[in-house]
Amino acid sequence: MVDETPTFLAHKYFCVDAKGPTCRCGFKTAGGYRQHRNSIHIEPPCPTCPHQHPFVHDEEIPQVLDGSPCDAEGHDLLPQQPPADEPRDPADDTWKPFPSHGHFELADFLFRRNQMPAAQVDNLMQVLASFEANHGSPPFNGDAHLHDSIDLIPHDVPWQLLTLCHPDYEMNLDNPDIPPWKRAKFDVWFRDPCELVKNQLSNPVFAGSIDYAPRQVFDKHSQRVWTDFMTGNWSWNQCNALADDGDCHGAMFVPIILGSDKTTVSVAMGQNDYYPLYISAGNLHNNIRRAHQESVSFVGFLLIPTNSKEYLHFRHHLFHASLHAILESFRPAMQKPKIVKCADAHYRCAIYGLGPYITDYPEQSLLACTIQGWCPHGTADRKNLDGSQCNRRSHAHTRTLMHGYSTQELRFGWGIMMEFWYPFTAHFPCANIHELLAPDILHRIIKDEYLVLTYGKAHAEAIWADIDRRMHCSIAAVPSFPGLRQFPQGQKFKQWTEDDSKALMKEQSIFVETGVKPDGISLPRQHSLCHYHYLIQQFGAPNGLCSSLTESKHWKAVKEPWRRSSGNLALGQMLVTNQRLDKLALFRAEKFAAALHYPSRLQRIGEQIGVPHLHDLVCQFLHDQHNPDHPIPGHEMDVSLCPDFNGKVHIFHFAVASFYAPSDICGANGMLHHVIRSAPTWHNGPARHDCVFIEHDSTLPGFQGLYVAQVILFFSFHFHGVDYPCALVHWFETIGMWMVEPEFDANGQCLTSVVHLDTILRPAHLIPVYGNHFIDHDIKHTDSLIDFAAFYINKFSDYHAFEIAF
Repeated sequence: MVDETPTFLAHKYFCVDAKGPTCRCGFKTAGGYRQHRNSIHIEPPCPTCPHQHPFVHDEEIPQVLDGSPCDAEGHDLLPQQPPADEPRDPADDTWKPFPSHGHFELADFLFRRNQMPAAQVDNLMQVLASFEANHGSPPFNGDAHLHDSIDLIPHDVPWQLLTLCHPDYEMNLDNPDIPPWKRAKFDVWFRDPCELVKNQLSNPVFAGSIDYAPRQVFDKHSQRVWTDFMTGNWSWNQCNALADDGDCHGAMFVPIILGSDKTTVSVAMGQNDYYPLYISAGNLHNNIRRAHQESVSFVGFLLIPTNSKEYLHFRHHLFHASLHAILESFRPAMQKPKIVKCADAHYRCAIYGLGPYITDYPEQSLLACTIQGWCPHGTADRKNLDGSQCNRRSHAHTRTLMHGYSTQELRFGWGIMMEFWYPFTAHFPCANIHELLAPDILHRIIKDEYLVLTYGKAHAEAIWADIDRRMHCSIAAVPSFPGLRQFPQGQKFKQWTEDDSKALMKEQSIFVETGVKPDGISLPRQHSLCHYHYLIQQFGAPNGLCSSLTESKHWKAVKEPWRRSSGNLALGQMLVTNQRLDKLALFRAEKFAAALHYPSRLQRIGEQIGVPHLHDLVCQFLHDQHNPDHPIPGHEMDVSLCPDFNGKVHIFHFAVASFYAPSDICGANGMLHHVIRSAPTWHNGPARHDCVFIEHDSTLPGFQGLYVAQVILFFSFHFHGVDYPCALVHWFETIGMWMVEPEFDANGQCLTSVVHLDTILRPAHLIPVYGNHFIDHDIKHTDSLIDFAAFYINKFSDYHAFEIAF
């Protein structure tokens, strides 16, 4: 019996998601790859793009905050001028500080994806060293070597220590009768939030998903649509105010979105609570922020509030003092624009401003310095929040009240905590915490006060247990459905949220009659629904500012780093883990962008793809587009007489041809879709450049009215108000019945030209004319279009090809 050892099958197909470097899944078969793409990266049909109005100042000042590109010194660029090509460090083309791509992937796998403990990493390296092929040298010497390599990745935003203490700390230091918190120092660890936002703005993964200026969006009925944050009125109004400052003209307004939420990492090992602070640039689109992808950055840990009444005033002071100190690095750029590099490789002058703060209701009261039970947005009476007048709060209004009312009157008449009123936003320009509290659509809670007051606590618990049992059985019996999570063991139902709360508000009378709320329903969480309409108009769709963003970020920023720590003095270990995770993510994003990077100038693009006269071809193409009836075609025209173009060019690696072709492989509507690819690498292998049919003369039958060409590059550009989607192609000439060969110019070079994408009908399949000689075993299908001199047109590739190429 022969012992057959299974052969190692390497991954041949790798997923490179065009919208980000986060997916690098590998597959052994094409079927596995296709299944992954269809299930994970399938894109829904794009709806008609709503009409958009860019930001224009009310007084129509010529220069406003429109995010105009500039150079590294702040000088404005000409319209359509591409970013200046910066000198590249030779190290940028390598994987330093890692010896190779494989070393980086292994480090990323062990530290980020697998989170392998240090001892197991050491054991793994010992195993790898034992393989003869490694000659006793594993990829890393051990866990310490792995961590040192990650630490050498540049773009470091180091941790900083902020120490706070009571104002009378020095006086109380030696007095044992003074409470301990008056003699203690409080440490706050954080990273420079300004640098974190700069990393977000310059992340090449976000190119195309950033708004550099406010915009107004309208649907086909001319109705206003609020989507991403920069489509809201708040950013528009902020730019109106800043436009009065001439130094801000042409700048990019960058709203700073903050969020914080206390979380518990372990109850079994003691109450381990942390208070993380997060930050995001408001320019990023909502879908990017919800997908994270480094769009929500972990800033640091705030101090944990306690319930001690004696400590109450001081903890509020610590909270706001911490935020003030952490955000102080933004102040210079709030007063005068600073130059930053953006995801599209352009520089822009950025002016920062404090934007919405994402948190739940208790912390909203802490931020607004209002008493819980009152509305932090307005001045409605806490006993009748929905029935009384609710004028909007502001810093100026509160200061006016402070001059005319006593501390008790402010507390009980206006809900203002006079003893420690001085929110952190009061230290920054154009910031009012009352208008910056984001709508919280996650925590709309009605608790079980009714059951406790009506039946007593013990009986209420029994009722809740019965509800839980019934809900367990009901939820567990729900049939499966795609996209819905199944709970075979049911799910506890201890609180009602959102829609349940809205329905409950319709049945308010029972709470009044039973004494739960004898003065009527006046719940601040439900009252906040009254502000939703206004806040959506201010900040755009609320899904971009929901507290679920901070809740989901807890897992990566707090819970997993804590579990990876030793548990002893875990905070320092958690900080280092977060720093290393950020380094790996940024390193991967930069290398991914570099791998897919093309220069933005035609001359440089042509040199890179081996077509140095690409600029001339584009100019000749524009001549044909602008002069379709000119007696001299573009390819014969003197380039100096053609329209000149030197603007920005966008590169694409595929195009989709859709056409009506009823057959058994089409849907009920008879539409067929083919992807035409022109990529520098395909499945991590050689380049792929598909062939196409191009319309020549629609009056001629079948193949006689068609040209055949190979697509070298898909690209588009904007010229004189028109978008031109184009393709650079190598031509084939017809040499017989359904036979073609490459066409060459007078210099023996492949004949190339630029064609409009609308002239391409569909993909064309070419089969080599093999001749009478044996084929070399080393020839691969990826080289066929280069190695063979002539080709047959395969009109039998599908029904539609047979129909048009007869």
